[in-house]
Amino acid sequence: MFLNLALKKFLAISATVSLSLMVCLAPANAADLIVQINTSSEVSGTVTVNYLNGTSTTSAPLWSGNIPTSVQAVYDKYQTCQYLKFPIQAALTYETMRSDVEVKFEVWTTAGEKTASKWVYGTQWNPLNGPTMLSWLECDDWLSVGTHNLVITTEQTLSTNGLMSRYVSGTQTFPFTIAAVTPPTTVPPTTLAPATTLAPATTLAPVPTIPLVVATVPLVTAPTKVVTPKKVIAPKKVKKITCVRGKKIKTTTKKVCPAGYKKKK
Repeated sequence: MFLNLALKKFLAISATVSLSLMVCLAPANAADLIVQINTSSEVSGTVTVNYLNGTSTTSAPLWSGNIPTSVQAVYDKYQTCQYLKFPIQAALTYETMRSDVEVKFEVWTTAGEKTASKWVYGTQWNPLNGPTMLSWLECDDWLSVGTHNLVITTEQTLSTNGLMSRYVSGTQTFPFTIAAVTPPTTVPPTTLAPATTLAPATTLAPVPTIPLVVATVPLVTAPTKVVTPKKVIAPKKVKKITCVRGKKIKTTTKKVCPAGYKKKK
């Protein structure tokens, strides 16, 4: 009933560090792969109080939720780290759950080997008193096909003096089945019908060559017009007479002198 508080805190820190290392070493896209939940069971987490007289009582539910009992990993060719996600609802206030209530989920094989675990405690509870979403990351373990056991342990601290704690717990076990991964259906490639062989092209008869006949047109030269030079007629010699009247002298081509003038002899 009593547990050294320092040891308990050390185990909690160790589990947190281990999970952090696993998340860091997981592929960057591990969050994209979510394990498929096939079936779930309604579970209420309780603790059992045992008395010295041999009697025991079971507490009221401290939390509840639909817990997966059959899951199936998602097929991925390159990586195997996947999340199993499901919510649980606290029945007490956040302050009480943070300081007093812890829940452990563990997967055990029928041969007695623990293959996976998830621990909810302290500030991992939803501070708004709503559902707390569990993101349970495992690498390869969600691929361990077969029927296993899911062990759920609920612990409640009754009192502590800083070094020693008095607590009670309750354990529930459920069959837990991991189904085989279903690879995606491969669509066979469509077989195309062979191409139709075309008949050879018809050879056309050669086009007969028509000789080009060039007609020779004789060049008709226009007759040269002989231009006879005109006869140059010498200008007629005009006979002039000189006419005088006093001191005035006047020349004329007429046969007679103007009035008042006399022909000069």
